[in-house]
Amino acid sequence: MCVLHTEVLQAAKTNSVTPELIARVEQAVAKDKLHHLLKETAEAINETGGRVGRIRTIVQAMKYFSHPGSKNLAHAISTRPSKAR
Repeated sequence: MCVLHTEVLQAAKTNSVTPELIARVEQAVAKDKLHHLLKETAEAINETGGRVGRIRTIVQAMKYFSHPGSKNLAHAISTRPSKAR
C-alpha cells in the first residue's frame, strides 16, 4: 500500500488524480478493512471459546454440588477444569 500512497501523493501534487487511481485506493481500503475485520473476528472467537469452557466447568460443578452428599462447591469447581477443555 506504500506504493499506492506515493502514487496518490504524486497525483495530488500534480493535480492529476484519475478515476482509476481513486478506484484503486477504494479497493485497497476495502481490502484493508476486510483483513482487519477477519482478524478481529478470529480473536473474538478464540476469546469466546475460553469463556464457554469456563461456563461449562461451572455448570458441571454446580450439577456435581447439587447431588446429595456433595458439600464443597469450590472443590467441585477446582476439580472440573480439565474436563471442560
